[in-house]
Amino acid sequence: MGKFLDPIKCYCWHNELPPLTALAVNKDTGKPSHQLPGVADYGTAQREVFQHSWSDIPPTPQDLQEAQDAFKRAHLG
Repeated sequence: MGKFLDPIKCYCWHNELPPLTALAVNKDTGKPSHQLPGVADYGTAQREVFQHSWSDIPPTPQDLQEAQDAFKRAHLG
């Protein structure tokens, strides 16, 4: 997915939030060009992202790093 979106992907996963990175799509296909853990239907995931209230969740850089570390432990061993 790339170094710029990884912290966001991990933060959402770690905090059981809708996968905000599901909104990152290929400009030609209009569909995500990446896989997200636990996401089978990107249309549903995208709707969940839009329906979620994000204003209460301002992550700090430390929050993002902790989420990345937890994601790596869970998925990469």
